[in-house]
This record gives sequence, C-alpha cells and structure tokens, in this order.
Amino acid sequence: GLPLSSSAAGSGGYKRQAGYVKVIVRSLEKMGLDGRALCQHAGVAYESLTDKESRIDQSNVTRLWQAAVDITNDDSIALTLSSNISLEAFHLLGYSLMSSLTLLDSVNRFVRYQRTVGELFEIQLHQDSEYYLMDFDFRNPDIMQATNREANPSIDAAIASLVGFTRWLIQDDAISPSSINLIRKAPENPERYTSTFGCDVFFSSDVNRVTFHQDILLRSIPTAHSEIA
Repeated sequence: GLPLSSSAAGSGGYKRQAGYVKVIVRSLEKMGLDGRALCQHAGVAYESLTDKESRIDQSNVTRLWQAAVDITNDDSIALTLSSNISLEAFHLLGYSLMSSLTLLDSVNRFVRYQRTVGELFEIQLHQDSEYYLMDFDFRNPDIMQATNREANPSIDAAIASLVGFTRWLIQDDAISPSSINLIRKAPENPERYTSTFGCDVFFSSDVNRVTFHQDILLRSIPTAHSEIA
C-alpha cells in the first residue's frame, strides 16, 4: 500500500501536496491572474510547485486563496477547481484512484490515504440507506474556524476537487452528487454552486458534506486496473 505522510502537527501546521497547489495556481492563471505574483504574496515558492515531493503549509495556501478572492472580488473563486482538477493534484495516489474498479472503491481509497494529499480535513465516508455521505471536518477547528471567511475557499476547493475528480474518473461531466451541505454562509451568488455541482447546495449547515446516491458510486471506472489498484 501507499505510505501515509507524517502528521504536520509537530511542524507547526498542516501541509498540502505541491501538485494540488500547482493545480490551484494553474486554475487561477487560466482566469488571467498572475500565478507567480500570487505565490509570492502567499509565501509559496513558485518553483516548488513542480517538485512532486514538496509539501506546502496550509497557511500559505489559505493566503493564496485569499489573495485571489481579494483581487477578483469573487468569494466563490475556488469552484474553478471542479473543471480544472487533474491527476497531478493527487500525486502517486492518483494512479491508484484511477485504477480502482468503481467510484466507491476509489473514494474509499482516497479516504484511507487522504493525508498524502492534504491534512486540513478529516474526511469520513459512511452509508445511510442507499446514500453515501462524505464529511469534511477540520482536524483542528481552533486553527481555522469553519465560519471564518478565510476558510471558505479551502472548503469550496476541497469539495469542488472531489466532484471534479469523480467526473474525470468516470469520464462523464454530467454525474453529480445528490446534495451538498456547507457550513459557510451563503455567498452572493449561490446559484453558481448549484450550477457547478449539479445539485441542491445548502449553506449555514452543521457539517460540510457531499451526499452521493449509491448508483453513482457503484459505477465502473473506465481505467480500472485490478493489478495496480
């Protein structure tokens, strides 16, 4: 199996895989923003984004998102990841995810090895009747409160990445969750969330949750490879 990364608690903060941050920066650059300038403002070494083994402090990623929000005056900017997420964001884990037999197998594997990608959230998956609920809980709410404005892009980005990657794995942009719950307060343009995710989105919820019907997660992945998975 893939090795779990060590906890960042002892290093003073949570970490993000550089490949994931690179996908964020490339998404912002596609929108016409200066990725290098954003990285400099956030304290992220632009050159480190191409180092597959590099890990970046979550506090720097938060500053990166906040700078992008301030420049564009768009507090929903992280939704862009839903259409820009790629294998690169998940490093070696990505190959295992795309080799899984079904979406459910892939999601379970991601939950198991989630810390190889990032440590901000504790992601849990559980079944309720014919639905699967995927919860994104902050590992330490004292470090970054879920109701804090600066936390919003990180929540949006995590869920946009999940939904975007499931579509990429199945090679079907039409698949969507059944519903999404977000702790964050409703943004100025809530309809953008409904449009991006293709389902009802409920704000000011008690939990950050993505709900999938089992029929979605039991779909086969075209790139499945049992020997690799």
